[in-house]
Amino acid sequence: MNMQYYGDVCIGTPPQLFSVIFDTGSSLLWVPSNSCDSPACLKSRRFVRRNSKTYEPLDKIVSVFYLKSSVKGLLAREQIQLGGVSYKGIFAEAIQEPGEGFLGAHFDGIMGMSLPEQDQYSILSVMVQQNLVKRKIISFYLKRNLTENQGGLMMIGGWDENYFSANNISYIPVNQNATKWEFTLDNVRVKNITLSCNRCVAIADTGSSVIFGPPKDIIKIQQTLGINQEGFIDCKIREKLEAVHFVIGNKLYTLKPSDYIMQISPQVCISVFFEMPRPIGGIMWILGDAFLAKFYTIFDFEQKRIAFATLKTNVPHQIEKDGNVYCGLGSSNTLNSFLLFSLFLTQFLSISI
Repeated sequence: MNMQYYGDVCIGTPPQLFSVIFDTGSSLLWVPSNSCDSPACLKSRRFVRRNSKTYEPLDKIVSVFYLKSSVKGLLAREQIQLGGVSYKGIFAEAIQEPGEGFLGAHFDGIMGMSLPEQDQYSILSVMVQQNLVKRKIISFYLKRNLTENQGGLMMIGGWDENYFSANNISYIPVNQNATKWEFTLDNVRVKNITLSCNRCVAIADTGSSVIFGPPKDIIKIQQTLGINQEGFIDCKIREKLEAVHFVIGNKLYTLKPSDYIMQISPQVCISVFFEMPRPIGGIMWILGDAFLAKFYTIFDFEQKRIAFATLKTNVPHQIEKDGNVYCGLGSSNTLNSFLLFSLFLTQFLSISI
């Protein structure tokens, strides 16, 4: 099971290459600055502003806060290359990455793809304004392959029906006035147990590896499945476990044991269900990559809606260029990646300037 998905972005003239997480839980692109001496910066590729002919400082400092990590950076306007196209956009060069949250990461920075708090930071808004794509839509196909580092595909400007059947797609409206991909989760079902959360708020977050929920509900799920309090289970009985069903918009989205159990050694497996460390602005559930990889996921900025479409049995290996922007995703499935994203990155909270 892949636990980190990332792709390449180039910034500056001449272009400087970085590996970034495409994160639907945040709305800003940032990469480490050459002036950053935090341990997390020193182990990553760093942006050198003096080497770029197109660097335009904006004289603003931005702070990005995650659950157990944070980033402080300088805003600038630069030439950015993504998926074979180039555009002029805003990014932050991180001058501080305190803590240990990003030390084990297989990426340099993060490209935010949430509903924008400020439209000028939105990659989609900029691409539409510059006539690079026609529609404000992003879609993801996340692979689960344990043996390959090819993590899937992100498409900007639409979706690819080669990966799913358009006949059975159902859209989920984003909650009113939401600045993140928030929607209503009706309930969660395991065996004959229904965890009723009274239409609680959930988000779809490609920046999180795992599934977070209220502590009492996660404990109940683990107990019902026979998984111990730390989330570990003998791999021999993995396939005997029950499915876990998420009910969204009166439709059932089902995870099998192979979807929610990760093998970390020949005998030991671990669940992808984690207790939410603390409430986040009313959000009770975070459905990360462990959930999203089961489906073809569409984020529609125009209509403010999400779709989790059932994947086809045989998906294409070739990309058919059609005027949209395609980005191949790399991936990592190490235990270190799993622990990093379940404990540190998790969810974007806010930007302050």
